[in-house]
Amino acid sequence: MVEAMILRKYTLGEKIRETDIYILYAGKEVKTDRPITIFVINAKVTKPANFLSLFSPIAQKISRIESPHLVKMLDFGELDGQVAVVSEGAEGRPVSNLATKGDNLPVDIALDIASQLGEYLDTLHRHGLYQIVFEPASIILTEENVIRVLDLGLAQGLDIGSLLTKGQLKP
Repeated sequence: MVEAMILRKYTLGEKIRETDIYILYAGKEVKTDRPITIFVINAKVTKPANFLSLFSPIAQKISRIESPHLVKMLDFGELDGQVAVVSEGAEGRPVSNLATKGDNLPVDIALDIASQLGEYLDTLHRHGLYQIVFEPASIILTEENVIRVLDLGLAQGLDIGSLLTKGQLKP
């Protein structure tokens, strides 16, 4: 039923990126034709029922956050036996593509990006959320030089120290 809802509301477009954990697609919202992104999480990583029950309270917190750096989550559910998370689309260049081969990113741009990421992380922390995964390819720099974080590599109320001690996260 959720699968049908997602397919009625959104169209799946081109594949943007694929990792061991998820596939990121471009798409469109059917009613408004606005661009969206759809993260389809690999079924080998998590069972949809488990993920959706854990993700629901996080999704509620995310929906209340106002930040120019957070791509708004629009929907989530199950798609073909896998978890799908739908977010607004973000136009811009991935941070991973900003420096050309052999060149470093100019210091003023790097500092601005770092400052904006700090603002983003501060906003999350004030809402009891933690970004546990960052990939430069998942951070977009808009034409207005505002960073937007596409990847919802979020966790709620993590004891990071405990995870590091147990070796579940590598420093």
